[in-house]
Formats: sequence, C-alpha cells, structure tokens
Amino acid sequence: MEGAPDYHFRTDEHPCGMPDVPLLPRWPSSCLFMSNHPNEYSLKTINNSRPFVPAPVRNGFTRRWLLLGSLLALALLPAACASGTVSATSDSESSPSHPAVELPTDWQTVERLTFERMVAESFPGDTVGSFDKETLGLLSAQLRNPEQDVRAAIWLARSRDPQSAEVLLAKLEERVLSPERGGDAADVIAAAALAEFGSNPDFGTRLAQLASGDTPHPDLEVRVECARSALLLGNDAPIKFLLSVLLIGTNKGRESGEFWPAPLRSAWARERAAEILAWRSGLRNRYSADASIGDREREAARLALQLPISNE
Repeated sequence: MEGAPDYHFRTDEHPCGMPDVPLLPRWPSSCLFMSNHPNEYSLKTINNSRPFVPAPVRNGFTRRWLLLGSLLALALLPAACASGTVSATSDSESSPSHPAVELPTDWQTVERLTFERMVAESFPGDTVGSFDKETLGLLSAQLRNPEQDVRAAIWLARSRDPQSAEVLLAKLEERVLSPERGGDAADVIAAAALAEFGSNPDFGTRLAQLASGDTPHPDLEVRVECARSALLLGNDAPIKFLLSVLLIGTNKGRESGEFWPAPLRSAWARERAAEILAWRSGLRNRYSADASIGDREREAARLALQLPISNE
C-alpha cells in the first residue's frame, strides 16, 4: 500500500439529529488491493463519510478486511459519493425514474476491473435502475452460485430498486452458513446494501430479525451487517446484540455467554459493530480490535451509556 489513510472528517448534520461524529478515513487514490481470488475487487478512492468502508488496516485480518471493504465500496460507493454526506438511506423512491438495465452478456467472465466499469457505466451518477423479471431470476439464481454470487449481489445492490431489495432479502432470510472462509461475501454485500434502498420500515424489521431475532443469520459478519443496516433504517433493536459483539473475547463477554467460546475470527465484526454504534451514539469511535481487554470493555460501556438499549 502506498501511504497511509488520509483522515477526513465531515461536519455534516447527523441523520439522527445527534452531534457530528467522524466516521471514515479517505483512502488515497493510489491504493489498489488485489489478490488471486476471483471474487476480490480493487478498492477505489473513497471520498465520503458513510459508515460502510473499512477503517485503517490492522495486522492479523488485513486481507479479510480489504476484501470485504473493497466489495462494499464497489457496490455502495456511487450513491454515497453523489451526496457527499452521511445519510441514513438513499431513498430510491425519490428517483424520477427507474430505467431498465440490461446486463452485458459477458458480465460473469470479464476480468475484475472491467466488471467494475460495467457496473459504473450501467448506473451513472446516482441512477436507480431496475431489472426485468428474467434478469432478476438470473441474478437470484446466481446469488446461490458460489462462483458468481458476489457479482450478482453487486448488480442487485447497485440498482437500489425495491424488487432487487426483495431478492437480496430473500437470500439473507435463507440463513445459509457458507462452509468456506470468505464465502459470506455476497451476503455481507446484500446486508450492507439494504440500507440504501429507501426508508421502507419492513426492511429494517426484517434486517433486525436477521441480526438479533429468535432465529438470526448463522454468520457473525452477516449478522453485524444486517444490524448496521437496521440501525441506518431507524430500527434500534439490534443495539444490544452489537454491544455484545464488542465484548467478544473479553471477561464481560464470557460472563454474558452470548459469544462463548469466542469466535476465532471476529475482528472485522467487532470493528464494524463499534463503528455503527459510535455513529448512532454521536460519539467518536475509540474502539480498536487490537486493544486490551480492559480498553475494549471500557469503550463498550462508554458507548452503551449513550445508546437506547431495549430490555426485551
């Protein structure tokens, strides 16, 4: 990587009416993260303040963080950059039209950068696009194909059409745990993207159920993304779950029994949970996955004092 993240904090109005809070670093345009995995994409310049893109790299989980972060950047960046501000949703219903989008015939086989250009050119600016019934059926099927699920999720996520949202939600509600490390990338994209499909309260309710309901999604990272999107859509039900994620691997976490034994790999999920909780509380995020147990417990407690926690 060339250079370090250039931190850029906005002072835009907080969408929940709370104080301004720094959210994201601005990555230099020279940063490009690639690997040999066919589902990994480059991380483009990020000039926005939405809590969707990874914070600075920490050793131990660098590859995982960059993979998921770059995928989210590709799926969500155009909408965020168009506004340049923090917003709870990008309301697709306010778009003057939903033009039909036809998938290029070679979208499944082109190399990664070409695929990125395809998506960008199909949805210029902040365009909301729709797919016909046949294309939705194809993308729905490919969401269940481990070789194409990420690309299908990106097409659906970027369209921000309500029918695409239903396809993504239906996939998440199957509650499938991938046997492969990194096999949850498409579900992570789906969960994160659903905050961008307008202020439909049903989406927030369903995402909250996937995060912290009686039968949550079996993948921790997907659960956290569902919880984040639920909060962005105005549903605070998953806050207690997100706080428990911050305590994974701590003494208090062991006492609660929520995540014990602690998952072997939870740094991504803990950082993402801390980021959205800080956003919701209006406080600056001081949580670090690499911090001591005591520091992590103290930061979780500090955030909890400013959050509306349900006793249900």
